[in-house]
Amino acid sequence: MKSSILKIENVRNDYALQEHDQATVSYIKIHWKLVLWILPSPMLHAFNILICLLKAIKVIAISCIMIIAVFHSLCLSAQTPRKDSGVNGQVKYELNGVVVSSNDGTPLQGVSVRVEAENLQVKTSKDGKFKLTVYNKSGKIRFSSIGFKSHELNYTAGVSLTVKLIPEDNQLDEVEVLSTGYQKIPKERATGSFVQIDNELLNRTVSTNVLDRLEGVTNGLVFNKNPESKSPITIRGNSTIYGNQMPLIVLDNFPYEGALSSINPNDIESITVLKDAAAASIWGIRAGNGVIVINTKRGTNQKPRVTVLSNLNLSQKPNIFYRPQLSSKEYIAMETSLFEKGYFWNISDGFSPISPIVAMLQQRKMGLISPADSVTLVDRLSTYDGRHDIAKNVYKSGFNQQYSTSVRGGSDVHTYFLSGGYDRNSGNVVNQLDERHTFTAKNTFSIWKGRVTLSSDIYFTDSKNTAIMDPYLTPRYPYDRMYDDFGVALKTVKDLRFSFIDAIDNEKMLDWSYFPAHELDANRAIRGTDYRLNHQLVVEIVKGLNFSGEYLFQKGLHKNNRHYLLQSYFTRNLINSFTQIDPNTDLVRHPIPVGGILDDDHSQYINRSGRAQLNLDKSLGRHEIHALAGYELRDYSSHSSTDRRYGYDEETMISGNNAMDFSKEFPQYYGFRNSRIPGRIANRGTIDRNRSLYFNGSYTYNSRYTLSISARRDESNLFGVKSNQKGVPLWSIGGLWKFSDENFYHFNTIPVVRLRASYGYNGNIDKSVSAYLTTLAGTGINGFGNNYLVISNPPNSSLRWEKVGIGNIGADFETASRRMSGTVEYYHKSSSDLIANSPLAPQTGVLSLKGNAADMMTTGWDVTLNSRNLINNFKWETSMLLSWVKDEITNYKGRQKNNFDIVTGNFINPLEGYPLYALFSFPYLPLDASGNPTGILDGKESQNYSGIMTNANSEDLVYSGTATPTFFGSLMNTFRYKNFDLSFNITFKSGHKYRRQSIVYSELLTNYMQADYGNRWLKAGDELKTDVPAMMYPFDTNRESLYKYGSRLVEDASSVRLKDIRLSYTGIFNKISIREYQLFFYANNIGMLWKANKHGQDPDSPLVPIPRNYAIGINANF
Repeated sequence: MKSSILKIENVRNDYALQEHDQATVSYIKIHWKLVLWILPSPMLHAFNILICLLKAIKVIAISCIMIIAVFHSLCLSAQTPRKDSGVNGQVKYELNGVVVSSNDGTPLQGVSVRVEAENLQVKTSKDGKFKLTVYNKSGKIRFSSIGFKSHELNYTAGVSLTVKLIPEDNQLDEVEVLSTGYQKIPKERATGSFVQIDNELLNRTVSTNVLDRLEGVTNGLVFNKNPESKSPITIRGNSTIYGNQMPLIVLDNFPYEGALSSINPNDIESITVLKDAAAASIWGIRAGNGVIVINTKRGTNQKPRVTVLSNLNLSQKPNIFYRPQLSSKEYIAMETSLFEKGYFWNISDGFSPISPIVAMLQQRKMGLISPADSVTLVDRLSTYDGRHDIAKNVYKSGFNQQYSTSVRGGSDVHTYFLSGGYDRNSGNVVNQLDERHTFTAKNTFSIWKGRVTLSSDIYFTDSKNTAIMDPYLTPRYPYDRMYDDFGVALKTVKDLRFSFIDAIDNEKMLDWSYFPAHELDANRAIRGTDYRLNHQLVVEIVKGLNFSGEYLFQKGLHKNNRHYLLQSYFTRNLINSFTQIDPNTDLVRHPIPVGGILDDDHSQYINRSGRAQLNLDKSLGRHEIHALAGYELRDYSSHSSTDRRYGYDEETMISGNNAMDFSKEFPQYYGFRNSRIPGRIANRGTIDRNRSLYFNGSYTYNSRYTLSISARRDESNLFGVKSNQKGVPLWSIGGLWKFSDENFYHFNTIPVVRLRASYGYNGNIDKSVSAYLTTLAGTGINGFGNNYLVISNPPNSSLRWEKVGIGNIGADFETASRRMSGTVEYYHKSSSDLIANSPLAPQTGVLSLKGNAADMMTTGWDVTLNSRNLINNFKWETSMLLSWVKDEITNYKGRQKNNFDIVTGNFINPLEGYPLYALFSFPYLPLDASGNPTGILDGKESQNYSGIMTNANSEDLVYSGTATPTFFGSLMNTFRYKNFDLSFNITFKSGHKYRRQSIVYSELLTNYMQADYGNRWLKAGDELKTDVPAMMYPFDTNRESLYKYGSRLVEDASSVRLKDIRLSYTGIFNKISIREYQLFFYANNIGMLWKANKHGQDPDSPLVPIPRNYAIGINANF
């Protein structure tokens, strides 16, 4: 089996994927043989899934696995008719037909077709057809589907049925169920703000990451491309400054503490996003940023159903030529100019790195080479572009493979779900590989006539990531090359100049040369093992009242190894730097043993959570009461350690650390400083304990009016906080009015209208602060030669939780025949007691205190519109998501020192009256006749660049806008014809700005990848056609900062992009018992349709364009 897998890899290599710069559809067509090899690979990768199972057995108690296996075998055998059971030998009859809508005759897909007497159930196909094999020639058959009235009728075998289901026009998503992680509630009585992504919409996107599948399909959720943002996603804007801005992730009823990459997206049934207080307050202090509730698949009461999924994903090679930079000729001219002006002050020390051009100029100055030889070198290097070698030898097209197999089924007594997955992602850099094995086993047992239910779930993930620790992605100089014209590896300048390295005696020292081509071996390996054990017991006490108890144990082990071989530059450089040579005896001593170096990092977390809960569901005539109350405990601990082993031998696993002196300072081989050998020995740990009491209840009258209330008290082991401040009460109240059910409502065009309103408090916390005086160990030694401590947190016994008050008003509507439906919501968030910096009196010895010292406000709208434009044989559906959000700092006591700090990092101490991620700029006036920029100081034009930077008057700044989108959304269209589906999603963002990168002259020698060098001011009159100041030496960094952070470089980040396209074909292949299969093609990151800036930049990725991805796959149900 292993050889089969290797054969697939060989086929991939034979077709030389790395030689193709772009992964296109035509490429897939040409290499059809590769596709045929890899698509059936779920069977071949059974070996990998078996490995995953074996690893799970090592971690999980063997006895538990054996018990589950026994239950599986017993229950599966119980569901298989035996020869003496009376089933065999009976005559079988075929029952078939089609199910359509009574309104327009449209075939209905996914309708549940059930024969109760024989416990048989199927679902209709795309064209509304169904087929059943029954043992009774006649009987009753039942049809049910969301949005339609259930229908039961008599059947006679051999007679084809045509069934017309009547739409439930007077109800909105009646049977749609939402999950909060504590309870499942019908959407019809939900007073809060929810977004549900079902399995079909979730699987529309091809990705190994769960969150990636939410982009463009979740209202109110935006992916942050702002580099200053602390979270990759936000729900309804920001509600904290220094606290955790990431939404709470809940997996199967408990918060998920592991890496999201450990979750197999193919195991997910649905995702519910909780956005307001009524929806999310049940989660208390961790719900201030919203909650994402993930529900994975479970067993069902039906015959075993097997699902196999396989897809391949090809991504383009990154276009490294997209980013503007100085050409080699321009760079050489600049080096020559600066050399003549005496810029290279360190050229005389004999070892500092200098470029080949500067070395040549120095040699020519000293008369060591002729002008003709120098011209020859300049002409030769001017023609080189080091990016070509990088593109050819370092970057490549990405190739991702995903395989998943699952089986689900069960009976009235036992249901089960088993799945295994394997992902292999080869990244865009050579020797970059991510592998993941996942295994899930779920069992639910129902006893005592269904009054007692016991569930046991096991999740296991094993992952491995290998990569180059320090890949050679950018040449130091634009003319650097990895290979010469004959394919021989070339050395380049890194930490030392060539002349210094060439003069070293290699018999005493290791070769100090740096060859980029020799540094491409993978030397970093990250191994991760995560598993969860989730158990639940539900006991029905009386009808309508039950007790549920849940327990979660989650553990993650991660190991990060970086093995630097002796041949690597990192190892040779470190050993040489500390090498000691006695000037009298010429004796060589190595304080660092000659051998490899291993950085060994370990981390572990353990999460234990328990919950006891009472659930009440009672109907008394027109009155309905639904309530729950419970107690919850959580204990989360983590530990990490770092270690470095010198002279490491991989075979014997022995190092030379015991013979080393880490406390002594050794003189460095070059330079004039002494240093200690880096030990990299550290241990860290955290303990986080919480306990909570909570209540949630709702009352519904006449199925028309619903009132919901929620209350929760969270308590935590906040470091040093007074006992009465360790807990915080949080609550919410909400109401629902089915307006269209009133007798006075007679607007038949819109037969369904629901009005909702809610208000309440969620919370947040920043656990980097404490109530006690907290210090951190300083790095190195102080001026007195001693170790020292740094005060990180002054004492603050009044430390308390952050609180977020959230109000939400919403309306849901639906037109006749469900041709159009939607939701409109307005929300207001008021965050108080936010952790922030506040000034202290200097006589306290500390200038600022980080505590509860800020407030902010966030408001916004969410709009969802769904329409069924065409509903005949050719169907056309549209879904539009629109969101508008605005946040503002309403109270903040801390201040930045000067305008330069505001411009470069306002989010650290944000100004009141502006958004958290406000973008400020220096006013930038036209250049003068000498090419110098002009700014504003104290309200007047000025070229006092130092004064402009240190000015503390924020009135002299320009507010350019916010760096996060204020208006965003998507428009998705889906077309269906017979067995074909075509959909595409267009996303947009608007209302925000970004700062375009331009020229910074003082950084050109170390960062030549800058724009506008050719547009700079060169001569009088250029000020009329350019804003780029003249290059002047000596450099004035304040002058350059005025341009770099000036208002002229702020661009509109608004854009519209074609996010993705999906084409699929669904069919049935009865010959090999495939109940349904789907072949699909998916393309992601297609490109920009429109952008507001005039420089052709993608504001989400202005330096390197986001690569396109192309995927093909198959999903089969047996």
